[in-house]
Amino acid sequence: MFKPRTAAILGAGFLLSALVNPACAGHPDAADVTLHWGSTPLAGPYKPAPGVTHWIIDTPNGKTPALSDLTSLRYHHHMRTAVDSHGRVWVAYSGNLTNEDQSGEITEIISSNDHWATRTGPMIAIPPPSAFSTAIFPGMRISYPRAFVTHGRKLYLVAAIDQKADGGDSQTGLALIGIACNPNGTLGPPFLISAATATTPLPFTPAYAYNRLLSRALFHDANIFGTWGGSQIGFPPTPWTGFATDANHDIFVEPSTAALSADQKTLLRLWRQTKGAAPNMMFSSISHNGGTSWSPITETTLPNQPSETTIVKLANGHIAIIGNPHGKNRYPLYLATFDSNTGTLIHIYSIISGATPPTYPNGQTLGFSYPGAYEAGGTLWISYSINKQQVGISALPSSSL
Repeated sequence: MFKPRTAAILGAGFLLSALVNPACAGHPDAADVTLHWGSTPLAGPYKPAPGVTHWIIDTPNGKTPALSDLTSLRYHHHMRTAVDSHGRVWVAYSGNLTNEDQSGEITEIISSNDHWATRTGPMIAIPPPSAFSTAIFPGMRISYPRAFVTHGRKLYLVAAIDQKADGGDSQTGLALIGIACNPNGTLGPPFLISAATATTPLPFTPAYAYNRLLSRALFHDANIFGTWGGSQIGFPPTPWTGFATDANHDIFVEPSTAALSADQKTLLRLWRQTKGAAPNMMFSSISHNGGTSWSPITETTLPNQPSETTIVKLANGHIAIIGNPHGKNRYPLYLATFDSNTGTLIHIYSIISGATPPTYPNGQTLGFSYPGAYEAGGTLWISYSINKQQVGISALPSSSL
């Protein structure tokens, strides 16, 4: 019989719910938001998603990788996706010369307003925060997209800059940077939105300005809905959440959060466990006060490869989860929809499967992973990395969800 594990959240160095939020603990429908995989196989196979269309929107061109030619880069990962108020689809992702966690990793962005018949980009959103090279060394810095945030009907990308103590997850969050995404596909100048580092210059980077009013407005949603960036447990903490732990010293990463209520007070967050007894299952937590406090992190029955998993609240009221089920590699990329009241599984589809080895061997897990997703105008857009090398995006009609 399945017995959930629970964990008090210790995110970004602060104990958030060893004092469990009383509103969550006593809320009559808190348990109802638990998502149930049921008897569906944890490894598939799953039927193909109806009406899905695929594009590859960034792929290495075969030239020697160089910052001066973004289409030559052979590493792409950490997808975030949004659609602005004018219908332009935006995809942001990390980019590097040949592999992950190399010094100076940049944040790239690409967009289209005509279903990828034409596109703007790839463009550099965050330039190298340390020397752009294949080296991995203590103190190097990397960037990656954290979240898209809409403010005043204008879309912004928020990206993170972290400093690495080594080539793994031992990192300190340094800054969050905002960039306006203009309707014509251009970008505004990057600016600092994390006040904690507003007066601390970052070597190797431009002097990012801090806009008190706009930065404070963007920071809230970038913190609540952001996935990457922030300090690993045991490193100098940041005000933005990226990691969590518990009394057992289990570690949870890559939070993905969706607002279940129109006032954005009820939030459901998924976590991936990297240290603990169940790294192949997803974990979740809920807030009923807009993220001020959270219920304990609890193991779910949702499978995880492990990999990053994305949650979206759909226009029809259902909850959509996009991720990788159990298996040798990170495919298929699945889409599961759940009833937002009972947590019952409604549909489970394979978005895309059957990855072939990358053109440039990189020692990475084969497949489609680290998705970003956004629904707009009757279409669910899902972006993903392919073998951590190419950037793919798929479109599904909302009527099938």
